[in-house]
Formats: sequence, C-alpha cells, structure tokens
Amino acid sequence: MALDRRLAVSAFALAGLAGAIMTVSQYLQILLNQPFSQLGGAAFVVSVLGFLVSPVLAVVLGYVTGKRVDVAVAYKNVLTSCFGGALVGLLLGTAIVTFVALDGQGGLQVTFPILGSAYTAILRAMTFTLFVFAGAAFATFRTGAPAPTHV
Repeated sequence: MALDRRLAVSAFALAGLAGAIMTVSQYLQILLNQPFSQLGGAAFVVSVLGFLVSPVLAVVLGYVTGKRVDVAVAYKNVLTSCFGGALVGLLLGTAIVTFVALDGQGGLQVTFPILGSAYTAILRAMTFTLFVFAGAAFATFRTGAPAPTHV
C-alpha cells in the first residue's frame, strides 16, 4: 500500500492552514493586543475562514480525490494518506502560530501549549479525514457506476 502523495501533500497544506486559523482564534486577543470586548469582528472573520478551510475545502479535496482514485478499492490508502498529511499539517500550523503568539519565548511557555494541542490535533485530523472521505464518497456515488451485486 503506497501513500497517495498528492492527497497527503494537499491534506498537509489545507490542514496546516486550518490548524493555524483555529490556533489564531485561540490567541486572537494576544495577537491583536486588544481587549476581549473589541474582538467581535476579527473573531467572526477568523471563524468564517476556519469554516471555509476545514469542512468546505476538505470536502472539495475529497471530491477531487474521489474522481481521481477508486475509493472503493483504495480506501485504506485514502484514509492513511489524508490522516497522515492532516496530522502533520495541523501540528505544524498549531506550533507555528503558538510560537508567534507567545513572542518566540522559549521554554515551558511554548512547550506546554504545543504539547497540550497534540491531542486536539489528533481529533482535528480525524475530523478533517472524515470530511475528505465524505467528499470522496460523494464523488464515487456521482460517477454513476453500477451498484455492487454482492451483499
């Protein structure tokens, strides 16, 4: 089973962007240096961007992949390629934004938030992979291929 490099790199890029956007929303007050009460517009923009990247573009990525790959045969390849790329992208995107938000201070001030976000990155990578797989399944159903005759 060889990994689908195109899918893995695409998942890495989109999930990295999604991880960065989601982490920006967590550190928005620090990054903008404004009181919490004045962050309404910025928080809305970041939330909309996060929604467009994570579920919407993930489903589009899955749809494109589903048109290119026979998901019924290569579903393990699709899942592992997407999850691996998404996990690395989310971890990297989260780590970069956390490091920037905390002014590049080293030590435990950066280490613990990054380690703490590893669990969240795993869950987000699973969700991202499910969105991609849903898009791939939709593309497979849209091909008009005859339904399997075996049960």
